[in-house]
Amino acid sequence: SSACHTSINRSVYKKMYSMGHNVTIIIPQKTKFNNVFRSPDPIEPDDPPIIFLKTIFSFNPRLQLYNGLIQKLILTKPEIVLLDLDPLCLQAFILGILCKINKIKFFAISCENIPINFLESVKRMGLFSTPALLVKLFLKLTNKKLLTGVFTINNEGTEIYKDFGFNNVIKIPLGFDSKHFKIDLAIRKNIKLQYDFKGIT
Repeated sequence: SSACHTSINRSVYKKMYSMGHNVTIIIPQKTKFNNVFRSPDPIEPDDPPIIFLKTIFSFNPRLQLYNGLIQKLILTKPEIVLLDLDPLCLQAFILGILCKINKIKFFAISCENIPINFLESVKRMGLFSTPALLVKLFLKLTNKKLLTGVFTINNEGTEIYKDFGFNNVIKIPLGFDSKHFKIDLAIRKNIKLQYDFKGIT
């Protein structure tokens, strides 16, 4: 999980660990934010075991690979692997093959909310987006056969992955910590009006 680079994003795993589940988090030694590579937040006393691994191809999340991850999984033999990254990535492809061979349940979390097709991609990003789109389309064909399920965080993502043919596509709550994030329904309504958002957001 690159997201667990930040301590607050480990909260759900801390909760699982405190309930007696056997949890291990694997995090990149360095994560790129705003074109700068940063070290993760320090390990806290209530964190589950954390392993820091070097990554290659770190310039692109879809191509990023954890160096040594396969060896770690072979040694630990987990029942479930959760990749906190979009399932249309190279790491999901490699993990998926390993999990399939070893009969490990394999899930991924997606934040995707934009349709992945040629015309939409070219409209948004121009013809230069074609190589990246071809990679996504290839991974769509391969990875849908390798994952046990996909967790999405919005309705659009749920529909996208159902349309792709992935199994067990489930929308999950974002899980914002109310100590840090406050809901203001009035502001929410004004922003929806400002940007002409319709329906559930």
